[in-house]
Amino acid sequence: MTKKTGMSVNTMLVILGTALAMLSSGPASAQVKTPGPPPVAGARPVTIERITVHSPAIAGNLEGL
Repeated sequence: MTKKTGMSVNTMLVILGTALAMLSSGPASAQVKTPGPPPVAGARPVTIERITVHSPAIAGNLEGL
């Protein structure tokens, strides 16, 4: 009986393909900031609310940062 040592060729190809796909992919296009719409003449001014967050775990999540 022969004992196999190391990884099979299929396993190596899957690992190599996964690593290549991860390295060749650029940053996600969904993470790009998009510009806001231009201001409309005669529109009411926008009200901005400031929120105080007391937990550092979620401090940046309110503005999408």
